[in-house]
Amino acid sequence: MNIILKQARLPSKDKLQDIQIIDGRITKISEHIHDRTGLSINVKNKLVTPGLIDAHMHLDKALLSESYPNKSGTLEEAIKVMGAAKEDFTVKDIIKRATKVARMALINGTTTIRTHVDVDPIVELCAMEALLKVREAMRELLEIQVVAFPQEGLTNQKGVYELLDKAMNMGADVLGGIPAIDPKPKQHIDQIFELSMKHDSDIDMHIDESDNPKDFTIDFYSERISTDKSERKFTAGHCCTLSLVDDNQARAVIDKSVNSGLNFVTLPSTNLYLQGRNGYPRRRGLTRVNELDKEGANIFYASDNIRDAFNPFGNANMMETGLILAHAAQMGGIEDFRKIIEMATSRPSKALGKKNYNIKQGNEVPLVVHDASSFQDLIIEHKKPLYVINNGRIIVDNGKIIG
Repeated sequence: MNIILKQARLPSKDKLQDIQIIDGRITKISEHIHDRTGLSINVKNKLVTPGLIDAHMHLDKALLSESYPNKSGTLEEAIKVMGAAKEDFTVKDIIKRATKVARMALINGTTTIRTHVDVDPIVELCAMEALLKVREAMRELLEIQVVAFPQEGLTNQKGVYELLDKAMNMGADVLGGIPAIDPKPKQHIDQIFELSMKHDSDIDMHIDESDNPKDFTIDFYSERISTDKSERKFTAGHCCTLSLVDDNQARAVIDKSVNSGLNFVTLPSTNLYLQGRNGYPRRRGLTRVNELDKEGANIFYASDNIRDAFNPFGNANMMETGLILAHAAQMGGIEDFRKIIEMATSRPSKALGKKNYNIKQGNEVPLVVHDASSFQDLIIEHKKPLYVINNGRIIVDNGKIIG
C-alpha cells in the first residue's frame, strides 16, 4: 500500500514535510511529494511521531479495581488483593480484559506494549497462556512483548523457578523479577540471571518499589549486569528507594548503573498513588528521574497498572501518563516536552531491542498522526490520535480501529 502524509510536522524538521510510506517502509520525506498513485492524506500541520511504546504494563491484572478493591491503597494490600483475585483467573477472562486494554492503548497511539505476566503457585501458567494468545491475535495491529514475572517472589515460592522456565519455553519474550519482596533478594537476582542465560533472554525487573530505603537491590542488580558479557538488555522498573537514600549513595549507584548500561522505566501514575502513604513529610514516590537523565541513563516511562488493585486509574494513554510525569518530575520546559515524547518512543525502543526507531527514509516504523501541532499541546491535551499506521496500513482512523 502507498500512503502519503502531506504537510506533516516532524520532531526533527523545522518545515512541514510530506512522508511517503510504501508497504510499511518510509520511502521518501520531502517538503513536496507529487506522487498521485497513493492514498494522500493532508494532515494539516499535525505532529507525526513513531508509534508510542508502553514498556511496562500488567495486562493480566487490568480492569479489576471494582471487583477487587484495595481499600488501604498500599502496595502490601494490592499484592494481597491480587493474590485473591488470581484464584479466580481464567484464560478466557484474562484474554477479554487484556484485549480491551491493548485496544485502548492502540487507539491512543501505542503500537508496542511490554506486559509483565504473573507466574506463581496461585495462577501458575494460566495468565501466561492467555497473554501469549492475545499477543498472537493482535500481532497485525501491535506488538506485545511478554515478561514472565514472579510477582509473589522466587526463593520463597516452591516451584516458581520451574514455572518461569516453562513460561520461557512456552514463548515468553523476557524474564522479570522482583527481588525486594523476596527474603533472599541476591539469590532471587542470581536465579533470574541463570534462567536468562539458559534462554538467552533480556531481563526486566521490578526494582525497589518500596518506601523502605533498606530495600536497595539496584546496587547488586547493577553489579551483576556489569559482569555480564552478553548482548542482552537489562531494565529496572520503579527504583523508588533511589529517592529515599542520600545524594552520595544515590550518585554512586547511578554512576554504576549508567556504566552497566541499565535501562530505567519510571511508573509515575502507580507510584504517585501507592508510595508515600505513611505520614509526613510525604514523598512523590518516583525515582530520581531528572538526575538519571542528567547522568546519561536511558530513562523512560510507562503506564504500569490500569484500573486494578495497584492503581485504580489509567486509560492506557501514554501522553496522559507523560503529563503525570511532567507534573511529578517538574518537567515543564519546552525541551522537557520534547524529552517526554522521546521517553515514549526512541528511548524505550532501545531497551526493547528495536533498531532505527525514528522517522527517516528507509526505516520501517509505525507512525502516529497526533491531533496536536506541538509537543506541549500533545502532552497537555493528550487527545486521541487522528491516525495510526502500522505494517503499511492505516489501523486507527479518528479513534476507531479499522485494521
